[in-house]
Amino acid sequence: MSKTLLVTRPLSQGRSLCEQLQARGYVAHHIPVMEIEPLQDEASLVRCENCFANLEKYHGMLVVSLNAAEQALLWWTRYPLLSARQVFSVGTTTADFLQPAPCPEGLSPVVFPRPQMDSEGLLALPELAPEHVQGKHFLLLRREGGREMIAQTLRARGAIVESCELYRRRAPRQNAKSLQDCLPAVEGIIINSAESLENFLSLAGDIPVAGKVLVVPGQRVADAAGRAGFQHIIVAANATDAALLDAVQAVFAI
Repeated sequence: MSKTLLVTRPLSQGRSLCEQLQARGYVAHHIPVMEIEPLQDEASLVRCENCFANLEKYHGMLVVSLNAAEQALLWWTRYPLLSARQVFSVGTTTADFLQPAPCPEGLSPVVFPRPQMDSEGLLALPELAPEHVQGKHFLLLRREGGREMIAQTLRARGAIVESCELYRRRAPRQNAKSLQDCLPAVEGIIINSAESLENFLSLAGDIPVAGKVLVVPGQRVADAAGRAGFQHIIVAANATDAALLDAVQAVFAI
């Protein structure tokens, strides 16, 4: 009998995973628990304008998520990234999005960590070791209120780091009823971040979920899920579709 799974990624990012799950015989529902909203207030736009209009001063760009890459690409169409500038991403999904894009043209290969595709893995890259970043200027592209660890660590290594916040994340309250109606039949839930987990629990309301299988992309999210009371947590190798599919199939073999 087919297992029913819930994918909670933002609207533009869950379709591929759902299609791959369905191709393997699962029933997959896509109900986002995270909504991406570009920052449009005047102060944010002026700051972004200043950053992207002066790209020549940066030795490298740090793109911490696919959402940041999507928002940055809109700016790069106006201010093409110089090919001499190195771009770093946290994982392969963001790198794959940036690499074939028509802008920035001539971009050298995006550098990302393997196999640990997270902030810690990014900071362990040889290219970001203290002897390589000392005195260099980096632009960190991220969300509003994002983690400070990357910036703080690179500054401690002697780098000059400027943050550019491009978007904010929020819970789509309009999805609460659909989520609650779907949950009784769901056997496994795929959650991609600690913030997504928080939003999920808020949108789920009084529906019991702690006994369901939770698939997450890393230990930090797993720890948050454990604190929230989940009893069956499967940790994928990373947040890529392939890793999440492997984790799902390990526990829900068809």
